[in-house]
Amino acid sequence: MKCIIYSLLVISTVSCVNLKIFYKDGELYSNSYPIKQIFEKYDAKGKDKSIVAFTGWFEKDTIKIINGGKVVFEEPVKTRQETGFATFWVVSNETKVEILIPNPNGIKITLKQKDLKKYKFVYISRDETKRDKYELEYSNEWKKNM
Repeated sequence: MKCIIYSLLVISTVSCVNLKIFYKDGELYSNSYPIKQIFEKYDAKGKDKSIVAFTGWFEKDTIKIINGGKVVFEEPVKTRQETGFATFWVVSNETKVEILIPNPNGIKITLKQKDLKKYKFVYISRDETKRDKYELEYSNEWKKNM
């Protein structure tokens, strides 16, 4: 009986997962034109900085970024259809980063410090058809159309 209850608990927990996480390994190309310009303009060159980018399917969702216990960003964002890009923010990867998206089914995303130190970019998008599902991609590549 305990085995059946445990199995049902595991199945219900797995089916409720609203966040898929992907890792795209590769070298950081910091000398290309858009990346170099962004690093300089937003003071994101250092190894202690990461860039969190919000991409597909945001519709004036208020996003709150908490970095080291301080709210560093809290604004509604909307994805531009032309680019598939909403906004980005530079964060310190020396402290914990939490992202709150309080839409009707709200989600709290915690970015792990070890992942932030390994990857320069974090891309967050919503699922096109299931608005309560999100994808998180850690990468060292800047997406070209942003």
